[in-house]
Amino acid sequence: MQLFLLDHVPPKAVERMALTLLEGTASERTMNLCKVVVHFKAGLGLYASQLHAPRNEKVRGYVKEMQLRHLSAALTALDAVSFMAPPSLLLLQALVTGAVLMYIVGNSQSCWSLTAYASRTLVALGYHNISDSQLSQPKTEQEQEIHAAVAWCYHFDRIMSLLLLRPLSLPPLQVPMSALVSYDADNPMAIFALVMLEFVPIHEKVLEMTLAGQHRAMDKAEAEPQVNELRRKMDDIYFTIEQARAKSDIADSPDYQLHWHSLEFKFFSTLTAVHRLSNTVCFCASERERCLYAARRALRCVKAIQDLAKQQDHFLEDFCPYLAWTILSYPLSPFFVLFCNVVGTSDAQDFQLLTHVVNSVSSLAIENKQVERLRRLCNTLLALCRPLAQSTSYPAVVPEQSSSVQEEQYPPTISSSSVVGDSTTLVAEEGIGVDDQAWGDGMMWQLFQAQPSFEWFNSEILDPEMWDLNMPG
Repeated sequence: MQLFLLDHVPPKAVERMALTLLEGTASERTMNLCKVVVHFKAGLGLYASQLHAPRNEKVRGYVKEMQLRHLSAALTALDAVSFMAPPSLLLLQALVTGAVLMYIVGNSQSCWSLTAYASRTLVALGYHNISDSQLSQPKTEQEQEIHAAVAWCYHFDRIMSLLLLRPLSLPPLQVPMSALVSYDADNPMAIFALVMLEFVPIHEKVLEMTLAGQHRAMDKAEAEPQVNELRRKMDDIYFTIEQARAKSDIADSPDYQLHWHSLEFKFFSTLTAVHRLSNTVCFCASERERCLYAARRALRCVKAIQDLAKQQDHFLEDFCPYLAWTILSYPLSPFFVLFCNVVGTSDAQDFQLLTHVVNSVSSLAIENKQVERLRRLCNTLLALCRPLAQSTSYPAVVPEQSSSVQEEQYPPTISSSSVVGDSTTLVAEEGIGVDDQAWGDGMMWQLFQAQPSFEWFNSEILDPEMWDLNMPG
């Protein structure tokens, strides 16, 4: 089955670059930039070819060796790219390829640096000035290449800046992001490309409001309408997702389910980040329950992703792409929101859910520095709230994650265009009470206002071994 995947370098462009390498007549600089893209694509293609291939150990060994050679060659060529190189589409494609490679291996710092370099190149070429009139005409092959590179560069600029809480490198695009790339609406995999692009302006606004909140540059009266508008847009995206799933004839395919749980994680992780922007989320029970609901839905997808991927042998030894494309590439809000709820309410069910997620991540932390740092951070949060969760007298039972998103209804958000549902419905569904007194505490509000970012990965104080939680006071 040929599944649609949004590609930052179209197949015809990769073929042209490969021919350039075979002919060997281009300049050294051009050859080197082509090597970044071609070797990366070869390494990724070798990985994909093994997902459903016969499990002959000798063959696998040779294929893995070839894959590592290609990825090593791509990194070597990337290291040789000069910061003094004149801007070009090929340079932009090579830099975005490098960002994708760093993204896959979970190196967020390098991904952000390469994205920033790519963004400067994009602006120097004037690609940030794409207009509606340019999109209304049939695209040439070069325009398709440009638009694909622009879409991916904007995606990485927004998501990596949000993860690291750093200013954006690219100005707002003047056209809808989803209009940049053409795709077949009848292809069941198109929804994953569409949602990735629809998230770009959402992540842009979330980061803008988060940074403004840190600098006290936005008051409550100004913030709430913007939060409500973001919730409305998230409602629209979810409606699009549900429509795509309902008409898909491969909904039961294991591959499709794996992609779907990844999409769910990204949606509910982003939704959690949106809910946290509200100035009243700590004090309004219905708002808070929707924020907690989104966080729980996001984290329950982690276990589903792990189980499905291992069943299909998608985790080949120390290479875990689905982990990189989900947990390591979307906001840490779900982890932190449930941690805050355990701190505030001693909720044993949420503590157990956090424990299950940490166990899933720990089982995948194989020779991956970023995964190990995420595991350490999660273990630190667990260590801090464990005494509170263990002090409760009711049993800790976590509802099983449904294999189908349609079996668990997504509640309406609180926005100008949707009706606020009764918060007790969600409380009954989740089996969790609302502790308004605990959440209304000023110190609880200060804790919840903390902005988790991937910078926390590098904090040495976030090490459970450095804490003595049994000391009095």
